[in-house]
Amino acid sequence: HADAAYGGLRAFDAVFQYGISPNKLLDYLIEGVPVVLPTKAYKDPVTQSGGGICVPDSDPEKVAAAILTLAQMSAADRAAMMEKAKAYIAHEFDYGVIAGRYLAALREL
Repeated sequence: HADAAYGGLRAFDAVFQYGISPNKLLDYLIEGVPVVLPTKAYKDPVTQSGGGICVPDSDPEKVAAAILTLAQMSAADRAAMMEKAKAYIAHEFDYGVIAGRYLAALREL
């Protein structure tokens, strides 16, 4: 029963250049909890789903501004944002969809 979540990750460019997938981020988004994500990563699920705000570094002022932005949104705007995010996560992280992508990649080899 949270109004928002903080997905604290340190930026590791060498690792996150291929994307990130911390389970907690997906849990927050599928449950409709907006996320502040203080890292820069290729195709992060927060930005891709529209389910929160990604701050490219963990600068405290930028993180605070992101939290204030979420807090100042109307309940209706936040709910609409999260419905879109839930639909994105439900589709993009469905095991059948992921398996299909995996098989397609193997076939390209």
